[in-house]
Amino acid sequence: MKTFQNIVTKGLSGRILQLVFKQWAGMTYVASAPSRSAVPATEEQKQTRLNFKEAVRYAKRKMDDPAMKSLYQQSLKPRQTAFNRAIKDFMTVPVIGFIHAGNYNNKPFSHIIVRATDDFRVMNVKVKIENSAGQWIEEGEASPAGNGLDWKYLVTESDQVAADNVITVTVSDMAGNEVSKQA
Repeated sequence: MKTFQNIVTKGLSGRILQLVFKQWAGMTYVASAPSRSAVPATEEQKQTRLNFKEAVRYAKRKMDDPAMKSLYQQSLKPRQTAFNRAIKDFMTVPVIGFIHAGNYNNKPFSHIIVRATDDFRVMNVKVKIENSAGQWIEEGEASPAGNGLDWKYLVTESDQVAADNVITVTVSDMAGNEVSKQA
């Protein structure tokens, strides 16, 4: 239930008996107090709770940093706070859309394109190239391609031995989440 310009509940937050009062977007909301479940939590629920606690700690640290808080404030959706935005960033991993190696020919100056996105900001895209036997050929960081979605890795080493090299891409976001994919 929402209350509008009610002099009794305006600005009220907290719990009174079985009612919980919350402030959100300049309005007071009233809800029933939550009750604890009698069913024991599953391992997955326990892990989710632990992850959420870590996300809250992350968000608190970022809100103490004025520059980081400002960055999160710049990407808010309606009725979202910078704190909530930081939690969402922590809880959401980046996505590797594709690895395009059509221009990679095992020679220097050929390139690999990676489509990497995140709910907030991709910070780093690393590319590692190994031959089919797992021997390291090269690795390094890709650079933004300029369209806001793709990253370009410029090959520096020549590999005359194998045409079936394995390309591993690792993408990380501002919250430190990482995801890897092979092509």
